Amino acid sequence: INLSPFGVKVALPASAIRPSEGTSLQLRLGAPDNGPPISLKGMIWRREPKSTTLIFVELNREELEQLRALVESLQAQPV
Repeated sequence: INLSPFGVKVALPASAIRPSEGTSLQLRLGAPDNGPPISLKGMIWRREPKSTTLIFVELNREELEQLRALVESLQAQPV
């Protein structure tokens, strides 16, 4: 997984449904500090054999700040 405040790249199992590029969808991401999940609108940007890249669309300021906090908390975790 590769997460930024603007999108996410995810690995999908071979059996997963693979929507076509341009497909809109609703995403729910776990929030830092066990807060309520972050619900976002996304769009399939690119499909590759083993992964899919989604961009977040129509973000408001609060959603962008929540995403930034989530990214920062994940970056602070030891690898």
